[in-house]
Amino acid sequence: MKKLKGTILGDKTHDVGYRVFLLTKAMELGIGRFRASNTFKKEVQAVVFYFEADQTAINEYKDLINSNFPENAEVTEVSFEDYSGYVTRISDYMHLIQVEQLNKGISAILSIEKKQGQMLEKQDSML
Repeated sequence: MKKLKGTILGDKTHDVGYRVFLLTKAMELGIGRFRASNTFKKEVQAVVFYFEADQTAINEYKDLINSNFPENAEVTEVSFEDYSGYVTRISDYMHLIQVEQLNKGISAILSIEKKQGQMLEKQDSML
């Protein structure tokens, strides 16, 4: 098994579902260890991801990542380098992503609820 660190740079790599896209493709190839995070490299949006797999899966994953992007992503560079640190089990990372997505959904629902309340107050005052 080999570990790699991938970096994807571009004007739009955040808020386009890139981490979920990378996770899904890793799962499709049977990659057992994976994690990813959004960050910035010199003020440019970046997604950094780590994975551990056999050489066949690594080659397939690299080819897939180099030729496929989430809709609305704007990518200028994809790079890979060897990595020697810990890589999370993909199932643990999947749970983390689910919790993050739920948290985003909760914030959105609360915002909608607040705006709806404000709209009802305005409607009542108009009547």
